[in-house]
Amino acid sequence: MNKYAFDLITRYEVDNPDAPPLKSYWDTLGHVWTIGYGSTGPDITESTQWTLDQCKTRLAYDMQRFENQVRFAVHVALSDQCMGALISLAYNASPPSSATLYKLINQKNFSAAADEFPKWDHAQKKEILGLKIRRYDEALTFLRGLR
Repeated sequence: MNKYAFDLITRYEVDNPDAPPLKSYWDTLGHVWTIGYGSTGPDITESTQWTLDQCKTRLAYDMQRFENQVRFAVHVALSDQCMGALISLAYNASPPSSATLYKLINQKNFSAAADEFPKWDHAQKKEILGLKIRRYDEALTFLRGLR
């Protein structure tokens, strides 16, 4: 499990990383049932309840799934820190492998790639302050990983 992705995801998906919601709730926009560390999917319904261990297991599974997506899109070597920022972004926003962000990374234009993170701060065509803050944190994590 990528430590940087884990830290970013747990920091922004829940109020208290040690106590994620164990009962399903509507996402911020009220469109998707969510539980634990921001987990969604057809298996999560209004009546879903999990233990803390189930939340952690699902987080590890989801992080691996999104890491696989990132690795499919990125064709250059990156540090764990850079990968963590990209996994966190994918976990929350799922940019497609054709996104400009990945194209710039593959061109090794890392500074311009970092400028792409904040562009993923909207939900339902509205800019969301919490997403803006998260995207800047991810971009900074990405840039720090280039050292």
